[in-house]
Amino acid sequence: MGVRVALVVGSLGVLGVLGCGDPSSDADTQADDSSDTDALRPSWHQDIAPLIHAHCVRCHQPGGVAPMSLHDHDSAAPWAAQMLDEVVAGTMPPWGPRITERCQPDHDFVDDPTLANADVDLLARWLAAGAPVGDPATAAPLPKLDSLALTDVSASFHNAAPYSFEGPGDAYVCFSADLGLTEPRFLDGIEVLPDNEAIVHHVLVWVTPTPPAEHPGPWDCPPGAILEGAWLLGIWVPGASPTVFPEGVSFAVPAGAHVILSYHYHPPGPGTHTDRSGVALRWQAEPTPWLGAFALLGLHPEPDQLLDPPFMIPAGASDHPETVAEPWPVDEVSLFSIGTHMHYVGRDQLISVQRPGQSLADADCLLHTPAWDFDWQRLYQIDRPLEQLPTLGPGDTVWMDCRYDNTLDNPGVARALSEQGLSDAQDVYWGDSSLDEMCVGLVGVAWPLAGPDPDPDPDPGPDPGVPGR
Repeated sequence: MGVRVALVVGSLGVLGVLGCGDPSSDADTQADDSSDTDALRPSWHQDIAPLIHAHCVRCHQPGGVAPMSLHDHDSAAPWAAQMLDEVVAGTMPPWGPRITERCQPDHDFVDDPTLANADVDLLARWLAAGAPVGDPATAAPLPKLDSLALTDVSASFHNAAPYSFEGPGDAYVCFSADLGLTEPRFLDGIEVLPDNEAIVHHVLVWVTPTPPAEHPGPWDCPPGAILEGAWLLGIWVPGASPTVFPEGVSFAVPAGAHVILSYHYHPPGPGTHTDRSGVALRWQAEPTPWLGAFALLGLHPEPDQLLDPPFMIPAGASDHPETVAEPWPVDEVSLFSIGTHMHYVGRDQLISVQRPGQSLADADCLLHTPAWDFDWQRLYQIDRPLEQLPTLGPGDTVWMDCRYDNTLDNPGVARALSEQGLSDAQDVYWGDSSLDEMCVGLVGVAWPLAGPDPDPDPDPGPDPGVPGR
């Protein structure tokens, strides 16, 4: 294994819910506390309901994306033991960033749902007491949760017509829509609206200043293709929330612009599959103090691009490393969000930035997701004022350290093989399909409106190539 050197492969986006096993059969977890007078004992209405609603109910509610509801005592109590196990193991609530020996970033992330130690102790004591319900007459107030959907939507667009194809092979297609803008607008929110989630592997959202030749589509979009003259606005993958810029930051959309939705369809099997997904956008007429954009960094498949040495994860390798070095190619920008991206074989990814004159061992760690899960990938927004965000600038090198487990002990590998009707691990190569792999960083960057545009030309430039690793 060596070090790969790559250039930016996209224009300056993007990318949780709980899943548990069977509920505990321990009848003690549903004990009634009506005769108990111990005021120190935690109860549902007084202590646990506010905790669960703040950290879990966004997904674990009737009609939510999680497999069970936890919104009231009757639904949550049978799962009390399982909840505690998942929380102690760090798998619930789902949250990728971790502080580890390899990574101690000097910033936090917005909307971190991780329970504090005192909250974990409270949950443990509630379970030990038999998960009592408490007195609803003196129930503690429940937190108000914001909607997961994009609010104040300015316009929504869907594919011009339903798209149908025959499985089991993957399909890569694009659709476009006229945004109907006669004047520039400043976009600060994007939400992909998946229709048939069983087949939509991911969606890339682009904006182009003029209509593409193939408008409105569909047309073939090769895996990893960068759309000439287009800017990347967002990426939808399973588990993704809407992409929302920080307050005071927006993307400048020119009059006459068109949105392009680039789909990777991955059907679960043979037969005819149909989808008509779309996108919701939010914009405003007046510019914000800062402008922003998104970029993909690292190993992302390009048509006809060869790697030397080859990117290959041998079947049976349980901790295979690949490292990518990405020189930052434009003027200084502030980093407001960051995310990791691999496929099913990926298990661990770390992103750091090496400053001029700094050794790699002393590079600034930005994000570590040591328990990578394809179904829970997202962008993580850095919790700092715009003026205090970390920066990327000339001379900086962004490093992506990716680790892969290509064994049947990796549930993702077993899942991907099953989808393809295979039972034995296969050698895995660089590419866009689910049985291929990537090592990609996703970044959202911003710069003051009064400052220089770090990427005035939306064209991504020549084939980036990969001179070495």
